[in-house]
Amino acid sequence: MSNNYRATTIGKALREALQDMLDSEDLSAEDANKFFEYFDEGMTKKLIELKPNPKKKKVQLKSRLHSYNFVDNCWNFHLEKVEIKDLRDITDAKNETLTVDRLKVTAVDAKVHKKS
Repeated sequence: MSNNYRATTIGKALREALQDMLDSEDLSAEDANKFFEYFDEGMTKKLIELKPNPKKKKVQLKSRLHSYNFVDNCWNFHLEKVEIKDLRDITDAKNETLTVDRLKVTAVDAKVHKKS
């Protein structure tokens, strides 16, 4: 299972950082392996803590539409300057807002997708 975590973006970044430290001899191979063990343990622990929420997730997107297309019952939206607001708890005034430069949204009709 740890190989799955190490293949993530953060896992690859950790590997590159550790490799740089190994190359410059700032870190021993034994210590680098220890870092990966801690990483694997932390990822496993955090994923176990995450419980699926049966409630539907609600988010609000504000953005500029760069382009879109509809091919084979599949919509693709390319958005720019995107603000994503978490609306899971509408009573919480401190809903998180995430801002990204670009976002691609792909939407497929579940009924059509099941037929193929």
